[in-house]
Amino acid sequence: MAPVLVTGASRSDQALPPTESETLHQTTAKADSELRDLVDEEMLPLEVDSSTLRAFGSYRGLEIWSAENSFDSPCLVAVHQASDVLSEWRCAPPAADLIMDVSSSGDGFDGFEGLTGDGIIRFLLRGDTVHADVYLVPEAD
Repeated sequence: MAPVLVTGASRSDQALPPTESETLHQTTAKADSELRDLVDEEMLPLEVDSSTLRAFGSYRGLEIWSAENSFDSPCLVAVHQASDVLSEWRCAPPAADLIMDVSSSGDGFDGFEGLTGDGIIRFLLRGDTVHADVYLVPEAD
């Protein structure tokens, strides 16, 4: 079952289908010391091990990474490329679905690269892939 976004902006408050979907595959890119330091500082309460960072490439202006924390839980990390800011991060127990929603506003950027409108990108970690669904809020008439 695909995730859905329910918003009050919809005329009938019905669930909106994703505007677009993409599957990101693990790459061979390695985290540099700047990214490892950023993860170590920003994600300290989650005890994320920055040496476990795995790259999934970039999507709509965000670099997507996964890692593990000291509890062996998987984590997802989104880095806003233009500002090198951790835009969002989430960890979940190994048996749970790991879902991370990134908003199109905040963290020094306005909108997703190549898209017009407000919304979220929902990232879902599935083994060696990350599935991305874009949900844009329909414009009011």
